[in-house]
Amino acid sequence: MANRHVKLLKLIVQTLEENGPMSTPSILELVNTTTRHGTTMNELGNVLAKNKEIQEYGTTWTRSIMGGRYEVRVWTTSHDNQN
Repeated sequence: MANRHVKLLKLIVQTLEENGPMSTPSILELVNTTTRHGTTMNELGNVLAKNKEIQEYGTTWTRSIMGGRYEVRVWTTSHDNQN
């Protein structure tokens, strides 16, 4: 089965293994600054949620530009989560 997001997935898994758990906005910023075409938040959310190599690690709070706070998910690889 061909996957459209193979390169995106490989980049995310490699980054999570090197840097440890990261939040969704951090991953989005990394992908959009290091790849030619980038991705959208919806596409990234689908890749993170539907892949078996990546698992939700928890949540954290972040601030928006307008001064409010909101909760975002933190992700890790399934290899890191076994420890």
